[in-house]
Amino acid sequence: MKRNVLLLPLLIFLLIAAALLWQLARNAEGDDPTNLESALTGKPVPAFRLESLETPGQYYEAEVLTQGNRCCLTSGPPGARPAAPSIST
Repeated sequence: MKRNVLLLPLLIFLLIAAALLWQLARNAEGDDPTNLESALTGKPVPAFRLESLETPGQYYEAEVLTQGNRCCLTSGPPGARPAAPSIST
């Protein structure tokens, strides 16, 4: 019984080492763990109309996203009170 308890840390180490080596082998084969596939890639942007937070009276629509320029749709930091999303280019 005591011998089994002494082998437990070694067994845990070997399991962790095997998992890390398995992931390294996957990375060597071309698997990129930072590549996140999006379910929305290739789908049309829904119609929307948002007022700019920086210049009131200026509105953005879905066509802004189809002009070929990169932009980021944000709705504020987590935990903030809900507000209309803004567009920053």
